[in-house]
Amino acid sequence: MPLVNWIESELSAWNLPENWANGLATLIGALALIVVWVIAYLIAKRLILAAIRKLVTRSRTQWDDILLEKKFFDRLAHIFPALVLQAVSPYLFPAQDHLVELVTKGVNIYLVVMLVMALFALLQTLEYFFSQSEGLKDQPIGSYFQLVRIILSLMGGILVLSFALDKSPLFFLSTFGAMTAIILLIFRDTILGFVASIQIAANDMVHIGDWIEMPKYGTDGDVIQITLATIKVRNFDKTISHIPTYAFISESFRNWQGMRQSGGRRIKRSIYIKQSSIRFCLEEDLKKLTQVELLKDRLQLVVQEINQHNQEKKIDKSILMNGRQLTNLGLFREYTEAYLRQLPFINLAPGMTLMVRQLDPTPHGIPLQVYCFTNDTRWVPYEKMQADIFDHLLASISYFDLKVFEYPGDIQFISPMPDNTPQDN
Repeated sequence: MPLVNWIESELSAWNLPENWANGLATLIGALALIVVWVIAYLIAKRLILAAIRKLVTRSRTQWDDILLEKKFFDRLAHIFPALVLQAVSPYLFPAQDHLVELVTKGVNIYLVVMLVMALFALLQTLEYFFSQSEGLKDQPIGSYFQLVRIILSLMGGILVLSFALDKSPLFFLSTFGAMTAIILLIFRDTILGFVASIQIAANDMVHIGDWIEMPKYGTDGDVIQITLATIKVRNFDKTISHIPTYAFISESFRNWQGMRQSGGRRIKRSIYIKQSSIRFCLEEDLKKLTQVELLKDRLQLVVQEINQHNQEKKIDKSILMNGRQLTNLGLFREYTEAYLRQLPFINLAPGMTLMVRQLDPTPHGIPLQVYCFTNDTRWVPYEKMQADIFDHLLASISYFDLKVFEYPGDIQFISPMPDNTPQDN
């Protein structure tokens, strides 16, 4: 006989009204149910969970420590009191009592919620281990686990509604099927992000730690997290950008990781030479420049070759533009290339182009462009190397009687204002 029925019969034997006996018996049964739940919870918390924690701390493996940290065992411990309630309630209330049905519904819903939360903790543990793996740590693992969590949440929600409303899960699945358009609208970003994550992983487009540049979103920095919906980037100014994952499929972006992996970072910068300072070299110019170590051997060979050519062709050298002649800009270009080749931080490996080229004249002068690669791709050393090169070139250019173009900045370049003061006759 259930406890409530026994209590009700005893109270009726004391000549209590039936309504009073029924209500008091039900109240005592509910209090007994609460006491049973508290006792079961304390047993799970103080005994079972404490024993598990001791075993985990003594274990040498790491996976159980992560499970404990993610509260996997804590959430499983909540299942024990719920099972005890479900087992005890038939002994407390009659089978037809609405409280038994209510307790059963509540326990089932509670079990579903705790199981889903325990699975979430398990997924977090698996995600942690996969992210620490050498082969997978730079892959968008978080996106896939996030999708699994969404699916689990939907399944858990369907089961909760099924228990609460006494409907079959198939009823809600069919309802969701009829609401496909609304579901697609609600989960549009999630679906696009999932498809984009697969394409990003398959095409090896973005990894955690990559330096990316996306001007449309004002992003220039390192990828620190890839999820189903967004990719988090820490910009070099220490701000954080959250970019939709699907934007990396639909929009243009630059990934600098190839540069890092190649071992060479490009320098592509020009010095603008004032055109009026370009001229043919005279004998005294060549004698002075033969004292430059980087030009000496090369200059002697070129001068000998040019003189021999002009003599064979009987060139009239009284006009400098006749025949072959050296120019100060050409010699500076040769010197710049020789200077770059002897620098220890310039990458001269195959495929790393090194050249000094002259670009089309502009209103600001003739661009003399340095195009080469450094052997250190880090930002700060790269900027220092680039600055050292152009410091030297700008200081050396005067030895070739060349001038760098710059806008007039001195007062002497400003024309005086006309004096319109009337003069006395």
